[in-house]
Amino acid sequence: MSDTNLLKLFAGNVIIQSQMEKEVKRQFLNFVEDASEHQVKAFLMDGVMIPEPDDLIICEIINDRFSVSNIPGIIEENEEVLTTLSEGPVGSVAGMVIFSPVAWAAWRTASALLSKKRRYCGAFRISTERDKCLDKYKIMQAQKVLSTLRTDLDFCPKTDDPEKCKTTKQKGITKYDQKVKLLTRKFRDRWEAGSSAI
Repeated sequence: MSDTNLLKLFAGNVIIQSQMEKEVKRQFLNFVEDASEHQVKAFLMDGVMIPEPDDLIICEIINDRFSVSNIPGIIEENEEVLTTLSEGPVGSVAGMVIFSPVAWAAWRTASALLSKKRRYCGAFRISTERDKCLDKYKIMQAQKVLSTLRTDLDFCPKTDDPEKCKTTKQKGITKYDQKVKLLTRKFRDRWEAGSSAI
């Protein structure tokens, strides 16, 4: 994932988790979706929407201020979760708009499983036990996303474009339903065929 996409997902996450009014969040999300790297950096540092800088010196000042802030470190710590976010049903800043707050929280929980599995499964040395553990967490994560998407279909009538919301989520449900089945089948083939089940 490019640095700009990572920045945008992080900014979108900050916006969604904030206490701002729904319409303000939507405005900020729309801005971030189309913003340049420098615009997103300025937004994260100062909370303001600026026009695209057309002066190299201004761009350099923004980059310098950003590099000495604590934001790059926070993004780096959350890079794995943000990368997972980009591969899931949210996909982009635009995708964040059609997720309800409840579903967003559930999706964050699903993404957090990735960090949890690294900590828990890392307790095993490189071995078949560790590989089994990691494979189990992949299934759990996909099941959590699938459950989130199914639950959040009820939110679609409250969106600006209910049909688009429903279509997007139905596609996600189909994709993750297939993913759960595939991961489960691979797990059984790899770990249970010819041996006792876990």
